[in-house]
Amino acid sequence: MRGKKFFGERDCVSLLKTLPNITALIGTLGTGMVVADAFKYEFRIQGVVAADLILANKTKNSAIFIEFESGSEFSVFAKTSTNQLPNWSREIEHAMGQVIDWAWVISDAGNSTLWEQNIGMKSFNAQYLIVCGRDRSLFDDLARKRVGFRRNQISIAGSKIVFLTYDELFRELDYALTELRTDNI
Repeated sequence: MRGKKFFGERDCVSLLKTLPNITALIGTLGTGMVVADAFKYEFRIQGVVAADLILANKTKNSAIFIEFESGSEFSVFAKTSTNQLPNWSREIEHAMGQVIDWAWVISDAGNSTLWEQNIGMKSFNAQYLIVCGRDRSLFDDLARKRVGFRRNQISIAGSKIVFLTYDELFRELDYALTELRTDNI
């Protein structure tokens, strides 16, 4: 993926499906999760509401719901803009809508047995991750600041919505792999 200038959402998901250990390692991006002990792609949360990937750690009572969008030139910001600012892309807005629906369904399910049957936990700390775009899509300081604000300040139902570009995801996974290979004294 690193060698490609841009790619589609399905390209990344297809690649990750062939790399289960890397997929589980995405859990290190979750607050307090460490590494996922279970995961499922195209996880149907309820009805038509689905996540591209869910990672769970039953010991830590934590789950991360992930939405992948494309890594294309206009994945983060659209071609159109106001006089001052580029508009957020449809992909980002779609991903945010997905997260809102996930949080609603999780809240609405309450104490039902749905979660225990599907992910082995009756209640859990839900976290949300959106992976979209490439670093080169963040073309200037203003774009980077807007994404930084969205990354650090937006939450739903008490959980922060983490936003990463694919380049950031790859760097984080590379770092986690390096740490796992290091002989700590």
